[in-house]
Amino acid sequence: MAGSVGDWVLTMDEDGQQNPIDMGNMLDLAVTEQFQIVYAKPVNPPPHGQFRNACSRLAKRLALYVLSQKYQDGVFNSYRLVNGEIARIIGAYCGHGIYLDVALFWIANRIGYCPVNLRGESRPSSYSFPMLAKHFWRMVITAGTRPLRLITFSGGLSILLALVFFGYALYEKLVIQIKVEGWTSLIIVIAFFSGLIMMSLGIVAEYLAMTMGIIMGKPLYVVSTKPTRPPRS
Repeated sequence: MAGSVGDWVLTMDEDGQQNPIDMGNMLDLAVTEQFQIVYAKPVNPPPHGQFRNACSRLAKRLALYVLSQKYQDGVFNSYRLVNGEIARIIGAYCGHGIYLDVALFWIANRIGYCPVNLRGESRPSSYSFPMLAKHFWRMVITAGTRPLRLITFSGGLSILLALVFFGYALYEKLVIQIKVEGWTSLIIVIAFFSGLIMMSLGIVAEYLAMTMGIIMGKPLYVVSTKPTRPPRS
């Protein structure tokens, strides 16, 4: 991508299931609608086993939370048409090991989807299940701070539950005159301070995620088009 010179850059798999004849339709859609990226949207199931297809659908639905709703219906794959300037910017800034769709999401906002038909593979896939799992995990790790916010949310929920238990135990003790066992206060203390620890870890994780974004090469800003000097008369 960094060495490309064209107005558009297209990526696709080499196993034969993605048909090059769809390139024209993807380009027409990109130019007509002024999209920065056009993903192929298969209208038929991939030529894999049911288990792998089910895992792929689940992984892409989980990725919606990570990559944001701009990726509709979990449609993002290796068959994509990218604006040439964006492709070269990603090639220049992107660090090693970053998930490409995550890097494209840093810059691109106008994303389209072109219906395509998948063909049968001309050769068996070289991806094993462990390799696919590793591929998915790299996307989660490099996607940003959204998964980390679950830690902060869980900590806040734990603190809230501790306060609710405390209020209920106090109500039973003072109003209903029910003897409250000692283990109740122990559970409240554990839940409260565990929540504080989790919230603290979530805040630290947010800072680490910001640092990781810099290490991965996420640019502060980009110039996608440059003005040209008009020709002299």
